[in-house]
Amino acid sequence: MTLWRLAVTLWRLAAVTLWRLAAVTLWRLAAVTLWWLAAVVPFRISPGPKGHHTQ
Repeated sequence: MTLWRLAVTLWRLAAVTLWRLAAVTLWRLAAVTLWWLAAVVPFRISPGPKGHHTQ
C-alpha cells in the first residue's frame, strides 16, 4: 500500500501542476485576446463606413 499511496500522491501532484499550468495559459490567452480586441479591432472597424463615404 505504501507504493500505491506514493504513486497516488505523485499523480495528484502532477495533475494539480498541469491544471495550474493550463489555468495560467488560458488566463494569459484570455488577457492577450482582450488586449487585442481593445487595441486592434476598433481601428479595423472604424475606417469602414466613415472612410469610404458610401452615402
